[in-house]
Order: sequence, then structure tokens, then C-alpha cells
Amino acid sequence: MTQQPQAKYRHDYRAPDYQIADIDLTFDLDAEKTVVTAISQAVRHGAPDAPLRLMGKI
Repeated sequence: MTQQPQAKYRHDYRAPDYQIADIDLTFDLDAEKTVVTAISQAVRHGAPDAPLRLMGKI
């Protein structure tokens, strides 16, 4: 069963605790595969005790 999209409202928005100040992308192109490497610099922009949460897929 598919989930129904949920509305997102402006009053629910909260500015992020961190901002990406710099990002360096490297692309290694090959006939068989491509490898992308990303190095990011995150800068705290919110609460001093807010954790940096990374969510992604490999």
C-alpha cells in the first residue's frame, strides 16, 4: 500500500541547525562505473547542543 503525501505548512518549518558552508565534489568517470566523492563542511547555525544528523543511502 502506498502512503498518501502529507501537506507541509510554513508554520511547521524550522531553520536547520547546520548549514553547508562548502562542498567539494570529485567525479571519477570510468567505462564500467562512476565514483562520486563529496566532502562537505557543515557550520553550526542553530542551538549549540544540536546534534548533526546525517541521513542517506549508500
